[in-house]
Formats: sequence, C-alpha cells, structure tokens
Amino acid sequence: MRRTISRVVFAAFVGAMATPATAQDGGRVEVGLGYSFVGIIEEDAPNLPAGWLGSVAVRITDWVSAVGEAAGNYDSEDGDLLALHTYQGGARFVARRSSKVRPYGQFLLGGVTVFAEGEYFNRFVMEPGGGVDLPIGRGKAVRLGAGFPIIFSGGETINLFRIHAGLVF
Repeated sequence: MRRTISRVVFAAFVGAMATPATAQDGGRVEVGLGYSFVGIIEEDAPNLPAGWLGSVAVRITDWVSAVGEAAGNYDSEDGDLLALHTYQGGARFVARRSSKVRPYGQFLLGGVTVFAEGEYFNRFVMEPGGGVDLPIGRGKAVRLGAGFPIIFSGGETINLFRIHAGLVF
C-alpha cells in the first residue's frame, strides 16, 4: 500500500512540474494537494483528524474532467493505530463561467484499505462530493471540498464524511 501511495504522490509532483500551472487558466491538467479530515457517521465511532489528499485531473471538455484521487487518514487511540487509505477515480463536473469562484461536483469509485486492530481490510468505496476552487493567482487556487465516502463491506455499508482544503496547481 505504501508503494502505491508513493507512486501516486510521485506522479502528482511530476505532473505538476511537467505541466505549466494551468488549474484556473484553461489548461488540461490540474494537480491538487491538501489536508483531509474524515469522520465516521456512526455512534461512538472515532474521527480520523490527521490526513492528506492528492488528486490529478485531466480536462476532457470545458466542464468535465477525469480525476484520480488518493487520500490517507489516521488516528491513534490508546496506542492503537486506525488508518484509512482511499484510491479512486471518476468524473468531476466544473462550472467554469466565473473567474472568481469555480464550484464543482464529482463522483468517484475505487478501493479503500483500512488498518484497524493490527489487521488490513480492503473494500469497495464510492464517494459523491463537491466543493469550490477560489483562485489566488494565475494557475493557482485554494480548494475547499467535502465528500461522503460509502464503504461496502460484507453486505453492509459504512458511511463517512470527508472535508478537505488545499491548493490546486
């Protein structure tokens, strides 16, 4: 799993260096990096406040992009580590009419690896979400977003919420 995360992060940085800063000025590729907080929507469930999120999107049309996203969230309670890593892909729909605020919605599908009580579990996850990009300069923006990952596990679902903030290049 660490190897996969390392590859995603490496690809994001290479993409950022190889592509001019194009997130807000009509370019085809954007890279986003930032902080992520995950909460489990269940009574007495822990939150995972320490986290990161990275994404790479390739513009297909003026308002549709293909997106790949990876995230990791962590918590340590009583010395026991709880870790959640998602790796997903899907579509992002962006309203590009305004130069001041760019709202988006996205739908992602993929996998989740959970480390809890000394064991790893891999499951299917889907995540509807959205947010807004606020330009801060040519080709750069602050991204604020939220998502609602749903983990499918043995005929049951585990509902989460994710909020994230970061930079888009």
